[in-house]
Amino acid sequence: LDLVKEAMASLPPDLMTRPGQGVGIYSPGYNDLGRMAVLVAQARLHALQGRWQEAAAALATAAEVEAQMGYVEPPRLLHQPLLQCLGWVQLHLGQYDQAAEAYRKDLAHHPGNAWSLMGLSQALMHSGHSKEAADAQRGFQRAWKHADQQITTSCPAFAA
Repeated sequence: LDLVKEAMASLPPDLMTRPGQGVGIYSPGYNDLGRMAVLVAQARLHALQGRWQEAAAALATAAEVEAQMGYVEPPRLLHQPLLQCLGWVQLHLGQYDQAAEAYRKDLAHHPGNAWSLMGLSQALMHSGHSKEAADAQRGFQRAWKHADQQITTSCPAFAA
């Protein structure tokens, strides 16, 4: 983590470009990607230490940075969408409504994301919304029907 922070300090500023907001297509956005990577690493350390509130706060900040980066193709993603990991941490905190909101936001950007559909189903079931949970579970089953591996978590990076 310290080495990543040190590398971040040596990056030149990202240039803002037009059209639109964010760093645009002419600037790689390395500073924001680095900030996200540092925040995800911090969140993972907090989770390993059982400091779940701090993990959720770091992931929420990372997701905000990601959302403000603007649209490009291919998308600037880390190892996986951050909102599905935020939802997973919130599930473990018992914050089921917040987890469902995180999963819904992720699904708005990544429709059919099986991991977020699974997490949404779990969050809704825990919060007593069994009909909506069943709908999300059916969506997960459709999205995952041809997979050759089964999953049990919406965030493999944090569940491992």
